[in-house]
Amino acid sequence: MKADRSAPSHVAAIVGSVLVGAAVVATRSAVDEIGPFSLAFLRYLQGGLILLALLAWRDRSGVRVTRCDARTFGFLGLLMYALFPVLFNTSLTFTTASRGAVILSTMPLWGALLARRYTNERLAPVQVGGVMISVAGVATVFAESGLNDFGGVEAIAGNLLMLGAAVVAGYYGVRMKGVLKHHSALQVTAFAMAIGALILAIPAVVEGLLRDIFQASGQALLLVVYLGVFGGAIAFYLFSVALTRLSPTQALVYVNINPIVATLLAALLLDEPLTVFFGVGFAMVVAGLLLTNIPGPKRSIQSVTDA
Repeated sequence: MKADRSAPSHVAAIVGSVLVGAAVVATRSAVDEIGPFSLAFLRYLQGGLILLALLAWRDRSGVRVTRCDARTFGFLGLLMYALFPVLFNTSLTFTTASRGAVILSTMPLWGALLARRYTNERLAPVQVGGVMISVAGVATVFAESGLNDFGGVEAIAGNLLMLGAAVVAGYYGVRMKGVLKHHSALQVTAFAMAIGALILAIPAVVEGLLRDIFQASGQALLLVVYLGVFGGAIAFYLFSVALTRLSPTQALVYVNINPIVATLLAALLLDEPLTVFFGVGFAMVVAGLLLTNIPGPKRSIQSVTDA
């Protein structure tokens, strides 16, 4: 019996999703003191520099990047490390972290729909059911508290922004899958993240980057460090690693862990009670993940063209 070669990719997706789940809470807290553009810039500047340093250390003979590669990395950087964080961070200035996490968990659905267009990915009915059950589980977790304690026009605007972020992230996962056929996960993530930070530099300065840094509390600055190192460099590198052996839908479905992690952190750090809704929702998320990632030679997911 051969070992499942995709197992490390599943582990990478799980750990990365846990880190990003914690990043939702960290962002919701830090964005009260640091503007959305500035927070995104600081997060991905740190992450990009860390990954570039790691790439330079690993490939000491030098990393060659063609003009075509630069365009590809630039496009990915614009998507995930410029457009996505601005939508994500701005959304969390208007809506709660729990509601935002619920909406962000629709990423697998957008990824599955876009994968049909760009990679010819096909899902078996049981895998489609797994995605739907997982998303329904996330919605169940917040049906009692997360969806009933916040409303108004601002909340609607925030939800729409987060929905846009989910679509962008789903599209990124699909396009990233094709790029990883020709480049390492470390190389793609490092350059894309660094380019995204460069794109955000001027908007961040205009927004008041220096003012926010000097006026921010020590706690906010620590959150920024977490977002850059763990929620940035490590989390997104692990997601790229997951995409090397998993389909976009398989990798993106682990995003449904994010709001579960956010709920657990709220319970541990803020003494918020866990409800029956959480238990039922958690079980649904786990069941959905298992169904979506059923192993076996007859798996119906295929990627026959480059993204």
